Amino acid sequence: MKPFLSLVAHDLYKKLSGDLSHTVIVFPSKRASLFFNQFLIAETDGRPLFAPTYMTLGELFGSLTDLRSEDHIRLVCLLHKHYIQYTRRQDEEIDSFYSWGELLLSDFDDIDKNLVNPDLLFRNLKNYKELSSPNDYLTDEQRKVIEKFFGGFNADGDNSTIRKNFLHVWEAMAFIYQAFRNGLEDEGRGYEGQRFRHAVEHFDADRLTANHYVFVGFNVLSVVERRLFDLVKESGKAMFYWDYDNYYLDNKAAEAGTFLRMDIEQYGNELDEKSLSEESPYNNLCRLSRIDIVSAPTDSAQASYAHDWLCENLTDNEQETAVVLADEKLIMPVLHALPMENIRDINVTMGMPMTETTVWQFLQGIIDNEQDTLDTGQLEWLRGISTAIDSKGLEMKRLEHRLQEEEEALYRAHLAVNSLIRLVEEGTLKASCKLISRLLTTILKGTTIPFHGEPARGLQVMGVLETRNLDFRHLLLLSTNEGMLPKQPSEVSFIPFSLRKAFGLTTIERQTAVYAYYFYRLIQRAERVTLVYNNGTDGMTKKEPSRFITQLEVEFRGEIRHYALQSENRASIVEPISVEQTAETKRKLVERFSCKPLSPTAINDYFTCRLKFYLKYIEGLKYDEEDTEEVTNAQFGTLFHRSAELAYKKLTEAGSTVKKSNLLDLAGRESAIRGLVSQAFKDKYWKTNVDEDIHYTGIHHINFKAICIYLKQLLSIDAEYAPFTYLGSEQPIDGGLEVMTEQGPVPVKLGGTIDRMDEKGGMVRIIDYKTGGKDDDKKITKIGDLFNPDVKSRKKYVFQAFYYAWLLCQKESKPISPGIFFVRSSSNTAYDPAILLNKEPVTNFQSQVFKEFDEGMRTLLEEMFNSDAPYTQAEKEDSCKYCDFCAICGRKPPEW
Repeated sequence: MKPFLSLVAHDLYKKLSGDLSHTVIVFPSKRASLFFNQFLIAETDGRPLFAPTYMTLGELFGSLTDLRSEDHIRLVCLLHKHYIQYTRRQDEEIDSFYSWGELLLSDFDDIDKNLVNPDLLFRNLKNYKELSSPNDYLTDEQRKVIEKFFGGFNADGDNSTIRKNFLHVWEAMAFIYQAFRNGLEDEGRGYEGQRFRHAVEHFDADRLTANHYVFVGFNVLSVVERRLFDLVKESGKAMFYWDYDNYYLDNKAAEAGTFLRMDIEQYGNELDEKSLSEESPYNNLCRLSRIDIVSAPTDSAQASYAHDWLCENLTDNEQETAVVLADEKLIMPVLHALPMENIRDINVTMGMPMTETTVWQFLQGIIDNEQDTLDTGQLEWLRGISTAIDSKGLEMKRLEHRLQEEEEALYRAHLAVNSLIRLVEEGTLKASCKLISRLLTTILKGTTIPFHGEPARGLQVMGVLETRNLDFRHLLLLSTNEGMLPKQPSEVSFIPFSLRKAFGLTTIERQTAVYAYYFYRLIQRAERVTLVYNNGTDGMTKKEPSRFITQLEVEFRGEIRHYALQSENRASIVEPISVEQTAETKRKLVERFSCKPLSPTAINDYFTCRLKFYLKYIEGLKYDEEDTEEVTNAQFGTLFHRSAELAYKKLTEAGSTVKKSNLLDLAGRESAIRGLVSQAFKDKYWKTNVDEDIHYTGIHHINFKAICIYLKQLLSIDAEYAPFTYLGSEQPIDGGLEVMTEQGPVPVKLGGTIDRMDEKGGMVRIIDYKTGGKDDDKKITKIGDLFNPDVKSRKKYVFQAFYYAWLLCQKESKPISPGIFFVRSSSNTAYDPAILLNKEPVTNFQSQVFKEFDEGMRTLLEEMFNSDAPYTQAEKEDSCKYCDFCAICGRKPPEW
């Protein structure tokens, strides 16, 4: 499977005939260029090549504007001056303002990057009525969103003090924004968004000096970035390469492809799948056969697991293996846990918070030690700090075993202090030493220390953002938790959400879509993927797996294996458990199934784990359902079953005949589908009154949406089968057999519940819904394999469907066709739920299967009620991963 950058290098080299000397390649990050160079060299067959120019998008913007970038600390200090000038809040000191200043600067940056009209955004709220005039240039959608927010902010009414203060600050923001930008522009400087905006508003095509500008692997574009793409495209010099997978691009419900669908339509794609000789570069996720999901009780357990995983999974070409950290705080534990004896080279390409370094204690110490000299003046005090940092740096250089991150942390601290010195010298920062001391501490706490290395060599240890454009064969992703992936979005802003949405500024939905793309893009070309999440507690709150794990569990068509890491203090050796057969156990067995039916689930449990069968059906033990906000796999199945049942009750209100038009009509009405699923949640999950309003959290919303999608798929597939007669959902089926035992013949009740029955052309069809499993699970070659527990991957779903058909055949003379509807595999309306026996669909159970299945059932029941074999644990520990009795038998899901 070729990496994306390799495909781009091959295609670009071919299209430009090997001459890239007048080509600029623009990447989301500079790191991708180092990998791209390797792939480009491979195209030359050893011939010399003039390398293209590599740029980030920020560097391209910088080449198109005369405004220079400005120091971040100076920007906040300048912003503070304008803030106190226009709000008249002289008591707002720089140290307390700094974090708010960063927030305000972020808002201004967002305004410029999305080319928002600042006059309209900051319009005086007292004159809001003007926005309602017919001639106003707001769209109806914008006006509707704004009116929803502004309903409570009528300046002519009796407003509270909070509202008046809000209006006062809001009124000042327009003046702050304009004065701040004008002051910077007069100096020939600007913050990033300002420089980007200036570049497109004063665009000069003559500045595009290269012949080709190649944009590679971008995703979510701001308005100003989209405008730049348009301008370069209009110049005739633009080429676009997009990195995606059809898995999420073709699925309009997948947020990972939200922006890419629009980008590809607008700008086209240089990678033509039809012209490539290899398999489609955009159909890789469907070829990923397995994903491992590991739960860990602590962060240290995650770091320790990285050691074991790398011992088994490190590729010969080390740069094809990546350990990706969604939580940057794990960097030091992971680095200390790496099996260095197995690793030749390592490259760390992510940042680490200053507070996590050993230098942090030293910096706190020198700031505290200099408190005695606060009365010497700001410059002298700051220079004393700078001298102490320099001395520490010289001392460290003499050490033979010094750490790279310590030197880098000192360097970053040195830059921050020197920046403050310059600001004091030029008069921009006027504050007491005490305030500057607090300001310096605030700045250092927010500083991130980057690692330096050779990205194109060795094991890659990186953050999620650093993985853009890069592909790895073996991938370990740590801290795949909700709040880490996607990152918990910050809703703190001076601009309310309603206004942000109305004016096209960055919102939470957009940030989440960005991380969805990062996640799926990261795994789409990998051969081996392991996702680890922390399932411990944070205070009183249990940590949850990322919503992306939940999405994979619902949507992924390959195999997902769940594992759990044990706590370090857990006993590592568990004695096997075996319960001997006695007259008493046999009496309880007969008593149980002469009163209650023997279901196919019970028989499958008997085949899978005889101990579980004993605990559950002979001793009658029940398990406590875990009190969790997460929808379990079993609950998800129940919710889908209930949704389908409600749908068919609605479809057959006027009669039992189901028509194609009615099915398509219901499938096409989103509100009706949502109503059915909502009722299912209330009935089976919330267990509450149908009329009661329910608040869905992010995890619930994902499951809700998935069930809506699957329900529409079911109705669309059934529409191709219609018309047919609906016979019922959740239909009980029963029967019985007399089994000969040592005590004589005993009656055994048999039964279960059929998910759905329908009839067409004189044939009765049994449908069993499955939210787990895959389409291959309904294909068998021999009936006898259903009764053999030693058969690898015994088809338990087929056994269940055949069991129901076997019982129904004893009551129904019409042909019976058992089927299994795997919702994850049902994306095509031509989907057929029929079970395949030797590649032939079973459409008449009586003639094709009944005799052999009946013999197998009678033999099984004779063995079950007469066996002297003990009730032992499952031989295959894979069977334990969803078992509810692991705590009793001591088994846990497969562990490392």
